[in-house]
Formats: sequence, C-alpha cells, structure tokens
Amino acid sequence: MTVLIGITQTPEEAVKNLRSEFTGLGIEAIVGPFRSPDDASSWMQFMMKRTEDYETIPVASNGSENDYWYGFTCDLIDSLAEIFESAH
Repeated sequence: MTVLIGITQTPEEAVKNLRSEFTGLGIEAIVGPFRSPDDASSWMQFMMKRTEDYETIPVASNGSENDYWYGFTCDLIDSLAEIFESAH
C-alpha cells in the first residue's frame, strides 16, 4: 500500500482532488494547522522518514500568505486484498 503525503493551505480541496485523480483511496488524515510552509514541510519530511512506500503530492498554495498550512496523508490501496489485510 502506498501512502500519499503532501502539504497544502486548502486540505479539503486537496483531498477532493486526490479522490478524483486516484481510485482506491483509503483512510485520509489531515494534520495541522502549521504557521508556515517550512513547519508543514518539516512534518512532511518526518512522515517520509517513517514510511517505506510513499508518493509525495506537489504543493498547491491556493491561500494567502497569512493562511495556515496543513499536512495530509491518504492510503492508496492497490487491491481489495490490501483492504482486508489492513483491517486485521
């Protein structure tokens, strides 16, 4: 199972876009807020070090300079077998 990892100022929009781009998305998590893109990037680096199979999502900055940043992850499930494996 691949984990999609990214940072954004609009987390709901980012997850919505991922759902339209990828089929088989599993559980998603949104973390934050972070005060700066550097803080959010530090979280992303931390997650990348803890995850073996991941894909980073390009950063989309749709907010203003003063908006908070958020991190997000989504499980990209390759098959139904992975769903059953992760449930046990």
